[in-house]
Amino acid sequence: MLVRDLMTDDPVRIPENRTLREAEQLMREYDMRHVPVVNGRGDLVGILSDRDLRSYMPWESQSGVPNLEAIEKRSQPVTAAMQPDPISVTPEDEVPSVIDLMVEWKIGAVPVVEAGSETLVGIISYVDVLRAARSSL
Repeated sequence: MLVRDLMTDDPVRIPENRTLREAEQLMREYDMRHVPVVNGRGDLVGILSDRDLRSYMPWESQSGVPNLEAIEKRSQPVTAAMQPDPISVTPEDEVPSVIDLMVEWKIGAVPVVEAGSETLVGIISYVDVLRAARSSL
């Protein structure tokens, strides 16, 4: 089975000049845990996960008092918290090799780029892989 058989085509993405606040809103709106980060040409430059956001942002105040550091960090560009130069695959790669990458690197999603370029064309997540495994059982 090939990546193109399981990947989400034309995934939601965020431009590298957008803020972490915008990324949070996008991830909430689309119920996503990973969002590819692209430059103006649509080339993959990074990936931002909910885990990246949690580790970059200070904890919110439990007292109801706004955390000024958290407010300030949310106005920074996504490049501040994203993982640059992420592992990526092409639509023609075999799914077992993607599974190996996910397990080895403990990642939940892998961006899919056009062969021979960095143009983002899809994303494949552990959920995609599990759905395929479930349907084959």
